[in-house]
Amino acid sequence: MNPTAMSLNTAYHEKMQAQLKELGARLDLYKAKARSLGAEARVEIEKEIQKLQPLRENLQARLETVKTASADKWEEVKASFEKGWDDLRASVEKIGHRAGPDKPGGPDQKA
Repeated sequence: MNPTAMSLNTAYHEKMQAQLKELGARLDLYKAKARSLGAEARVEIEKEIQKLQPLRENLQARLETVKTASADKWEEVKASFEKGWDDLRASVEKIGHRAGPDKPGGPDQKA
């Protein structure tokens, strides 16, 4: 792999690693918010968050593959990761809507 491709892989890996970490923090926030909801809603949100754990772990493993992908496999590996990423992000957003906005007047709240 040439140095430019390697640096692109590394940059992409670092960007997505940060976004995975941010998504994890959002899930922690939603779990905390769920504690202030009714028992049924809290349990449902906690179950949804728990169901995402295997997907998060799988994405973390795929992200390591992205980092080391050869130039001829880069697009295929990246596309696979991004499909999983889109699924995870959509699931987290769904949980966020059920848990409530991130902060008053924040992006999750409609004006």
